Amino acid sequence: MKPDTCIQYILSSDKKKRAQALEYLYDNCFPKVSVFIQSNSGSEDEAKDFFQDAITVVYRNLLEGKFRGESAITSYAYAVARNLWLQHLRKRKIVTTPLENDQLRDEHDDEVNANLIREVLRRMDVECRTLLTSFYFNERNMQELAEQFGLSSTQVARTKKLRCMKKLGEIIRGYGLKKDHFII
Repeated sequence: MKPDTCIQYILSSDKKKRAQALEYLYDNCFPKVSVFIQSNSGSEDEAKDFFQDAITVVYRNLLEGKFRGESAITSYAYAVARNLWLQHLRKRKIVTTPLENDQLRDEHDDEVNANLIREVLRRMDVECRTLLTSFYFNERNMQELAEQFGLSSTQVARTKKLRCMKKLGEIIRGYGLKKDHFII
């Protein structure tokens, strides 16, 4: 099921479609939520409870138009569950431990993160998008970037890359995201 279809099914008056969408969210999101909660002083039962609460929040936000569609619905549901759990821990004053990236990875995560990266890059101006893509994905060094963009030196290329990274950071913060949303 595609994320857009999932959203349509959740908002549908057809109970069968809503059940399919919720099953999709549970299958594609709950395992990651469970790992996070159990790694941060929680139990499997608490993970189930907080995931259910998160689904309720997601549903309400979809109905109220608060979900902007800037990330996949599964990423959004995970973020809501994660935030609810962290809020719960803050109330209990429990210290959290970060998860290693490998603990959260699966094929779906790679697809979601790639889509999120594409969306954020799409919001950048062409020159910055091309420069960052060349550097990070095509593994061009500063000399190659300077030549590709007609820049006078590698230092100018470094400065341009730094400015583009600042723009990228602004776009990411504008979505209310953090760097841990971009695990690859």
